[in-house]
Amino acid sequence: MNQAEHKPSGASGNAPLSAFRGLDSFSHLYHSFLSALRSLLLASLLLGATIRQSAAQSPLLHEVRSELFITSPRIHGFGATVIVEQHLEADDLSPNERIQGLGIVSPVVHGMSLGSEVRQVLTPTGVEHRYVQTMLATVPVFAGFAIRNRTRLEMRDINTKWSRRYLNRTALGHDVDVLGSTLFPYVQADLSYDTRFSMVNRRESTIGVRIPFGHGVNVDSYLTRQSDLKRSPLLLLAGGTIIRVAL
Repeated sequence: MNQAEHKPSGASGNAPLSAFRGLDSFSHLYHSFLSALRSLLLASLLLGATIRQSAAQSPLLHEVRSELFITSPRIHGFGATVIVEQHLEADDLSPNERIQGLGIVSPVVHGMSLGSEVRQVLTPTGVEHRYVQTMLATVPVFAGFAIRNRTRLEMRDINTKWSRRYLNRTALGHDVDVLGSTLFPYVQADLSYDTRFSMVNRRESTIGVRIPFGHGVNVDSYLTRQSDLKRSPLLLLAGGTIIRVAL
């Protein structure tokens, strides 16, 4: 009889411990997220200073970019994503683009996944709505390197005028162990075909590194050189950071 009474007491005693473990896990995630935000701010400030110094010496366009992607816990492999992105003029930090959106991502099957997004883009000249379909693929190659490819179709409503844009991004990178953390330095190339011009008008070359902070938080810092045949000046140099959070 005493043993039967003791079991319920023990079960109720575990409830506070479970609650404390849950709070501890949340605290670790919260502090990791704050650490990533501090890194984003520091990297943005450093990149911004570098880009602004370059802007003072060159007629090229210059931008500082920050991006945030938060993906919900996955259900049967599917997750919902919140997207916030901002592109700023490097010289005075005035906004060029402010992007907000929602998306859904599929499970990863054989290194491939699909995504669908809706985005609103605010610019000094108007409002754009984008409806985006994406396919992602990762292919291991030689000596531990991996190729990551992103193919994207955007349906664009720019101030009530519809057009399409086809984009392809190919990145080559390799995991590198640094002080117990696995970094992913990479180079990538982007091509963009715009139906408004019926041509591949935009090309980008990027170098970057992805840094894990634990508990589903990763931060990218990158530098991009972009050329656009339908823009003057032709060239743009952008430095930015991306925070990715998987809850």
